[in-house]
Amino acid sequence: MSAAAMKLMSRSMACAIALLSMVPLPAHACDAPGARRAIEARLAELEGYWNGNKPAELVDALYDKDVVILGEQLPKPAVGRDQAKPLVGELIEAFPSAEIALERIASESSDQMGTWVLWTLAGKEASQAPTKVRSLFIWSKVGEDWLIRADMYSFGGY
Repeated sequence: MSAAAMKLMSRSMACAIALLSMVPLPAHACDAPGARRAIEARLAELEGYWNGNKPAELVDALYDKDVVILGEQLPKPAVGRDQAKPLVGELIEAFPSAEIALERIASESSDQMGTWVLWTLAGKEASQAPTKVRSLFIWSKVGEDWLIRADMYSFGGY
């Protein structure tokens, strides 16, 4: 096996282990060229749609047509955009203001990756303390866009 292949395999294994164990790695360790910037831009779009109360646009722009969303308090997964839209709408209604921070990124290729993000969600009432939510997004590159294929979330910080 060539040195380049060994290096790539080693990097991919480290990324997979980090993704599964939530151990942070340096930004360059798993970052395919430009992927971090692209994902950060997509997360900024997500935040904009959320704060603009545009759940259908958010889902159409950022979620894969076959997306699966699993949440800590969901009785069953939301599968596909048609089920994701009302769920995202309910979440935006409950938490009309969101700030999203990219915590960790792992990539095994230039077209698949996982990101851990931390949401800070403000409730409807100004006196209500913000809610923290952790999400693991599994992204796929479709054409020129990164789309969320799976969204798994639970309440609380890291």
